[in-house]
Amino acid sequence: MTTQRIKAGGEARRSPAGRGGATLLEVLIAILVMGIGVISVATLFPIAVLRSTQATRLTVGTIHRFNAEELLTIYPQLYVDPDRDTDTDEHILQHYLVDPVGMVIGQQALKATSGDPMNGFPLMQRVGSTDTAFNPQNLQRYNIPVLTGVNPLGADGQPGRAGVDDDNDGTTDNASELGLPGSDEEAWVDRLCTSPDSWVEVYEGEAGALTDTSVVVSGLAAFMTGSGTTLSSSPPMRLVIFNRDETKTAVRPVLSVTGNTATWSEDDDGDGVLDAGEDDNLNGRLDVAERLPGDFGTLGRVKLEMQERRYTWLLTVRGAASNVAGSPPYLYDIDVVVFFARYLSPEDETVYATTFTQGQYVATLSYAGLARPPLKKGGYLFDSYHGYWYQAANIADDASSSTLTVTLRSPARAGSASPIGAMVMRNIVDVYPLGFRSWSPE
Repeated sequence: MTTQRIKAGGEARRSPAGRGGATLLEVLIAILVMGIGVISVATLFPIAVLRSTQATRLTVGTIHRFNAEELLTIYPQLYVDPDRDTDTDEHILQHYLVDPVGMVIGQQALKATSGDPMNGFPLMQRVGSTDTAFNPQNLQRYNIPVLTGVNPLGADGQPGRAGVDDDNDGTTDNASELGLPGSDEEAWVDRLCTSPDSWVEVYEGEAGALTDTSVVVSGLAAFMTGSGTTLSSSPPMRLVIFNRDETKTAVRPVLSVTGNTATWSEDDDGDGVLDAGEDDNLNGRLDVAERLPGDFGTLGRVKLEMQERRYTWLLTVRGAASNVAGSPPYLYDIDVVVFFARYLSPEDETVYATTFTQGQYVATLSYAGLARPPLKKGGYLFDSYHGYWYQAANIADDASSSTLTVTLRSPARAGSASPIGAMVMRNIVDVYPLGFRSWSPE
């Protein structure tokens, strides 16, 4: 119904009988629809973060894969003669691991108090071990001993070896040759197997007095003492120095810390020679870094950072069945296994009785009498008899029989009538097959 209002002069104007609007029910329905949309979009954010993290790890893992491949091209002895006894025929039919991080860093992280430097370490840390707990059949395992001295690869360009005076100290002691704490082996492994840009901040203070080779950092001495942080060649530490308005930065290695003073050059007298008392980080060489630029400006804050072993790798090597001793070239089937924040623990080196059937996608793992293996969907199972890696697509756990039935993403490349040994190693980014590489003596 419409009413008319008559104004003076006879002009009429129509007006509605009532005002239109949304009811409460309509508002609630609109909120419900909008809420469903917002929630749907919100669920995408954690998935996006997860996918971004996975993409980053795969990208860095691929970089490590190519780094390792180039190292094998430059130093084929890493897989041809990993135990460094000069016998290049003994491994041509064997399956083995080449594990620099496990050998050196794992050895230090889990160092035993025994007088035997190799006794008591987790299985993967022993050079050339034939320990039946790890190797119930025929897997041969060799790690890379590395050495101290000016040249981390030794005068002959080779990694160090047990029983040989590769560090030129007049002895063939295992503690020096095999890389126990206090030498440069760990730094060598960091350069070999870790990313040079993986740094974590451990302290921040204000800059004080500056010289061409050092800077005073407020509270540095108290931090070093209170945190128990010690300075060594590995993991390396560095200073990130900011000017007052933070428009410029400079990065310098930390070679020594005395009180609150951090020094980045060992050449105290400026003669370009490593003199007595100048080798602050005990790596056998003179380390020199340039002074700050003249236009750097007034100093501001200073960060102390430590390199983090975020990504590392090991090799799986399988000598081809067609290899014949004394008849090179020899073929080696090699995988690069890249880890993120690798666990160096006996749990990751436990061997479980596992049944693989060649060509099948299912493996059965028994953990009777042991803790449940840390295998998850997407994790990796290592056939330690044949030297193959398999990713788990699905896992069924029968706790009553202490058995895992693992669905593999790829069919088993080898099998056996009876159970063989398998390991579960955590935090693997990916396993990168390099295929067969050919080698013959020069």
